[in-house]
Amino acid sequence: CVPDYDEHFTQGMTLLNSSRYYEASNEFFHMLARYSDGLLYLGQEGFNKKADTFAAFEKAVTLLKQDLLSAPESLSYFEVLFRGFGVDCPPPPPGQVSTALGDFDRCCAGRTWTDVQCSRIMELFMRALGWGRHGDDLQKKDQYYGNMSETWAFRHFTPSVLDREYYHVEGLAAQLSQGLYELFYSQDEPTLGILWVDKYKGLEELPAWKSQKFEYSVLSLTLIVKTLQEAGIKTVDLFEIGAGFGSMPRMISEAKAQLLKETQPLYVRNYAVFDVQSVIDVQTWYLNKTAPSTIRLSDWNQESHLCNQNTTALCWAAVESPESRKAQQLWAVDTYETLPYANLNAPLNVDFVDVTKRDMFAQFFARAHVEDDSVARVLVAVNSWHEFAMEDYMWYYNAFIATPRPYGLGVDYLLYWSERRWRGVHVKHDLLLKGGPRLKVEVLYEDCSSPITCIRLFKFIRS
Repeated sequence: CVPDYDEHFTQGMTLLNSSRYYEASNEFFHMLARYSDGLLYLGQEGFNKKADTFAAFEKAVTLLKQDLLSAPESLSYFEVLFRGFGVDCPPPPPGQVSTALGDFDRCCAGRTWTDVQCSRIMELFMRALGWGRHGDDLQKKDQYYGNMSETWAFRHFTPSVLDREYYHVEGLAAQLSQGLYELFYSQDEPTLGILWVDKYKGLEELPAWKSQKFEYSVLSLTLIVKTLQEAGIKTVDLFEIGAGFGSMPRMISEAKAQLLKETQPLYVRNYAVFDVQSVIDVQTWYLNKTAPSTIRLSDWNQESHLCNQNTTALCWAAVESPESRKAQQLWAVDTYETLPYANLNAPLNVDFVDVTKRDMFAQFFARAHVEDDSVARVLVAVNSWHEFAMEDYMWYYNAFIATPRPYGLGVDYLLYWSERRWRGVHVKHDLLLKGGPRLKVEVLYEDCSSPITCIRLFKFIRS
């Protein structure tokens, strides 16, 4: 068997020297298993051959493991960013100058928001431009977010004085309720982060400037409050999907005390914003500057938050009773009927929940408010939710619509703004209307007079 053994050993060494470590290790392992007993009959020569084979096997295995462990070092940023997210896109041609944004525009063209992986990559760009560069430096934050109306990351949802043509809705709000319309529309709109607005306001020939976002918020809040008042509801928790730069929570916080004095009083108890972290960063900056005394912010992504993953046990303890929740200031817990007079002017509690914390928030909020049958829940989605890829859309549908209390967030009303041009918007609308065996859906309000936008208010009745 010696000639046969020598031939296999030569083949194994050839594979080893050719960096074909896996094949070499197989060859040497096979030799050790096949010839080990026979080599014993050759005495010292056999012992040496067996030792040489084992040494060659060890070397092949060591080099194979090194090769496998060093594989990530060979990855390009393109492979990590796009292939890593499962985006099927060929790499740039050899020799072509490539940038992350250039490859993003090429690989995600036309599907930035409708493809869940492309939207994740978009968030990486937005986060890198924001927190990635300013960190917690206040001066750098002011410089970056101070131009938010025209920046690449926020231009698609922040107001601009350059937008002269859009869907004017202030007339719709006044038709619903003149009193509520005046309550919200009379508020001053901060111009923070809106470039050139001071120059615009200085031109006497132009009308008083109110942003598109401000008018949308006026109509949304007027419709929500009017509906709740007519239903005799006195306490409400609000949830918003995609809150822009934070205009609506700012406006409701400013009107909170006045709403308690209405003939049909309404106590806005909690407000939760579901958004990506890069946008939560700008919302935090904006609200800290425009509503520091009327809003108490709670970012679930901060390490100091009570429900951070490292302090989950404390969070569980805090949701066990209203007294513990109040002591930990996790949420406002009173209803209109139990609200102390001293708390009438208390700041509005606003939770910021990014996609990595939404399951934790949904679980804890549902468990903490099991007893709140008299408190209405309203979900607000103004030109946001309908744009999501179906994977993300279904999470919010299951959490807020399909899953009733006390197991889920189970809202009673949904204010839903959608644009006809978005792919799949009709499928999502039909899903909302379908209801279920124990879920009846009513459309309380609908305005599709705009050629682009439809505004609907749904009511969900569960049995």
